[in-house]
Amino acid sequence: MSDVTGVVPRDVLRDPRAWLEANTRAVTHVARRVARSRGLHADASEALESAVRARLAEDDYEVLRRYRGDADIRTYLAVVASRLLLDHRPDA
Repeated sequence: MSDVTGVVPRDVLRDPRAWLEANTRAVTHVARRVARSRGLHADASEALESAVRARLAEDDYEVLRRYRGDADIRTYLAVVASRLLLDHRPDA
């Protein structure tokens, strides 16, 4: 996934919309990896991919603007995807 290697926080913060457009494949890859690790089926995986992209874009890319670079961007995106799953899981 070399398309996000070496990303520094200012790259994301400078223009989060452009960053998201340029790294759509990376975002999709991370969302699929999280879906696979949680045992989601194809339909649920696609739904998660869409939800992650929507979450990253909402509120003027607020989630991306909060990225500080303390972790690799792929790790940050995986946490976003995982939290979306937690937030939308049916109550047990």
